Amino acid sequence: MHHSAISRTLIFAFFGSLISSTSQAKEKITITGSSTVAPLLSEIAKSFEKQNADFRIDVQSGGSSRGISDTRDGSANIGMVSRALKADETDLVSHPIALDAITMIVHKDNPIKELSLENIKKDLYGANQKLESFGRQGPSHYRGE
Repeated sequence: MHHSAISRTLIFAFFGSLISSTSQAKEKITITGSSTVAPLLSEIAKSFEKQNADFRIDVQSGGSSRGISDTRDGSANIGMVSRALKADETDLVSHPIALDAITMIVHKDNPIKELSLENIKKDLYGANQKLESFGRQGPSHYRGE
């Protein structure tokens, strides 16, 4: 099964658990937090609302910290976070819906043929602080040179 289909199924099940815990004719579910998660949840919420006309899902971005804060103080039913919960957030329960990846790319004409995580760390934070280490001549804009 495709990852987005799995995520959609898990979220529908979670929304379903909220439905079973209420008896009101019209229910609003508020979801706040991570701006990177919000587009996915907005699309899933639209699909859910089409299948469940008695519900309105309000998805608001504002950062992972907002999702944590709003969930804790009750102003949101669900918080969106794009990171693992911290040690001081053990009062909350995490339900991962997706994993992401970060990748580095280079132009096909760039002389770099292979990048390792170790080399990237050295180039950006370590001894190789010149743009030449990335296969280019000239000033480095990421280091303010």
